[in-house]
Amino acid sequence: MSIIRVLNKIIENGEKAVLATVVEKDGEGPLETGGKLMLDENYKRYGTIAGGDLELLIIEKCKEIFKTRKNELVLFNLSSRRLKEENVQAEMICGGTTKIFFEYFEPKDNLFIFGGSGNVGKEICRKSEGLDYKLHIIDKYNPNFDFDYIYHEDHKNMIDYEFNKNDYIIIATGSHNVDYEILKNLINKNIEFKYLGMLASDKKINDLLKKLVEETEKKPKKIYSPIGLNIGGATPPEIAIAILAQIQTIKYDVEGIKNLGVIE
Repeated sequence: MSIIRVLNKIIENGEKAVLATVVEKDGEGPLETGGKLMLDENYKRYGTIAGGDLELLIIEKCKEIFKTRKNELVLFNLSSRRLKEENVQAEMICGGTTKIFFEYFEPKDNLFIFGGSGNVGKEICRKSEGLDYKLHIIDKYNPNFDFDYIYHEDHKNMIDYEFNKNDYIIIATGSHNVDYEILKNLINKNIEFKYLGMLASDKKINDLLKKLVEETEKKPKKIYSPIGLNIGGATPPEIAIAILAQIQTIKYDVEGIKNLGVIE
């Protein structure tokens, strides 16, 4: 299977990857223009470019790109016995230079909103427009928004859906029983989601978690409830802003932010 096909499969599975491509070569050496090497987010390697110390250096650069999340064109000087790229060195005697383009890929994150037709749910949907998420609305009533989203008729149709660990999930149906059914289904999938939040009071979330443990002997490793950042305001639009702001802090690993509630 070609590296590009593997890359597409990785992205479809909700995972990240870095692709290194030789875009220019001057002089002799074990590189070919167009040669590709890829690392997935678990640092599994696909393909090869050069072998030896140069390839090890390329792999280390791929790992760096995972942290910066920025594409980068790097010039490697192969003309001396020491190959230099910033502060990293490796033995090389090939001669010449080569340019390698490092490209970062990540899927558009899934944002699932269970209860998109409720007052808060509608506001979350509206205010998520323009953010870089693939929006899924799960509700028995289609809110019929003008912007792009994926609509699922009812939460019961999501029982066999293949979620992944990078998904963001908001439960806000307004019904204790429906919220519990959704939470139970999600926990039974044994996935630690990127974000799992429920619109609930302290009493409601504690009662639901207690019931969940009694029935399944399971509970979420982490759930945000009461949901959202403590930014003030209690209207549906304000609550929606607080929830999406919290999700953004999780997405970008922002520290020092006061959350309304995190149960671990």
